[in-house]
Amino acid sequence: MKKSATQAGRARDPVTLATTVWLGLSAVAALADAAHAANDLRLFAALRDAGFRETLALQDALAASASRASVLLWGRLLLLLVTAGSYLAWQTRAIRRSGISLGPARAAIEWLIPIVQLWLPYRTMGKLLEAHGLRMESSRFAWWASWLSFVLLGQLALRADAVAADVAGFSHAAWLQLGSAAAAAFAALFAARLVRAIG
Repeated sequence: MKKSATQAGRARDPVTLATTVWLGLSAVAALADAAHAANDLRLFAALRDAGFRETLALQDALAASASRASVLLWGRLLLLLVTAGSYLAWQTRAIRRSGISLGPARAAIEWLIPIVQLWLPYRTMGKLLEAHGLRMESSRFAWWASWLSFVLLGQLALRADAVAADVAGFSHAAWLQLGSAAAAAFAALFAARLVRAIG
């Protein structure tokens, strides 16, 4: 099946391509974060069952893991900022090209206003899909559900980690972080699919 000229043009658009690449890198970083959380869970389980000597060695492993987590956190934060900037640049262009009655500035601001950010970006994506004649409701819903899960589980993980006082508490926080990282990976992959389709 041949691609239309519009589809081929969208695939070569540098902003769309850059946004898709940054979203892909964000998904990979989220998977690395998920692997790190899974490793922490393994260490916590071993610590729970360890004797005194093993506990000392596992504490060293947990300290090294905490150092890696700090580097991973800063790397993901930097990647999130770059990806968000690229996504907003893409969204602004997509809104201008589609002719929908929504100002690009408002579309960017709706990501920042509490409560409003829970619904309006989802609606904006729906308007963009509709303007391009695309029926991708399941991908749009999966993207948004994954994004909201990432944000919610991430906040819960931070709170759980802040109040954790024992291995069980830190394990709970690691499970929440694992869920948040997995949701972030799915959100980035579904966003990349939608961005590529809209162009």
